[in-house]
Amino acid sequence: MKRTQGLLFALTMAVAGATIAGGVAMAQDPAAVIAARQAELKKAGDATKALGGYAKGGDLTADEVKAHAATIAAVAQAIPGWWPAGTAKGVGKSDALPAIWDKPDEFKARIAAFQTESAKLVEAAAGGDRAAITAQFGKTAGTCKACHEGFRD
Repeated sequence: MKRTQGLLFALTMAVAGATIAGGVAMAQDPAAVIAARQAELKKAGDATKALGGYAKGGDLTADEVKAHAATIAAVAQAIPGWWPAGTAKGVGKSDALPAIWDKPDEFKARIAAFQTESAKLVEAAAGGDRAAITAQFGKTAGTCKACHEGFRD
């Protein structure tokens, strides 16, 4: 029970931190918005890379698996609002394609799928079953990849 509460607390704090960081960046110029967005997404990418290694048989402690899952879920929850108009490819170092703004409902649906699957990844990590974690990681990574296809150059 205490471990679950601790994990939930850590996830809540991570979401709050990412949301605050994203909110501060959104009040700044487009280049700053893009840099903040990319920094947060890099956190999810690093966690995904670590869990990808775990899924292929690599060694991580249970706490590391939980922390990486929580990082991915926190970023997923904080994503909405990170793509204001004026932050598409061609602005700063943005790789965001115009489809984000041209197909907002599709983009939102893909974000929602990522949020759902990453929350399930946190649950699987809390359970500690490697096979379940690996299976859910594959589903989560698939939703992450889906946003890259068609919405990122």
